[in-house]
Amino acid sequence: MTNRVKITPMLRSLIESGLKSVEGEIFLSPPPSCPSCNSKLTGFDTVQRRFATLIRDGETENIMVQVKRFQCLACKKVFPAIAPFYPETRYGKPVIDLVRALLETNSANRVTVILREMGVFIDRGTVISYKKRDFDKIGVMDLFGFKIPISVIELTTMS
Repeated sequence: MTNRVKITPMLRSLIESGLKSVEGEIFLSPPPSCPSCNSKLTGFDTVQRRFATLIRDGETENIMVQVKRFQCLACKKVFPAIAPFYPETRYGKPVIDLVRALLETNSANRVTVILREMGVFIDRGTVISYKKRDFDKIGVMDLFGFKIPISVIELTTMS
């Protein structure tokens, strides 16, 4: 028995093009007010964040975005702009949603294999940590025999 999973080239291409569609995007929209004390915010800086890591020809390629950060004028805490990331995660929401959708019917080890065949790199430890987290419910759609989150499908319409 093999560890490989058969992924259609069309599905791999859809996922790859969707994730690549955000490369270089800049997220600038501030929260309406300080999430901590409800005071006004001012611009602070801009940081690069990894949205996804793709696998191409055996090499990994990080898909990076920029996220502006804001500082509260009262409590001095720093907060990111509204961006497609879950708090305290390393990847963009669509990537994490893909992990979560695949975890509904597969083990963490199997999800890691499936993701690699889809051209997405996430290590097994990260998959396990996302399995333990409590996220909001996501919408999924059956596509080519896999549950694919709506957030990933929406990215493909932007590319």
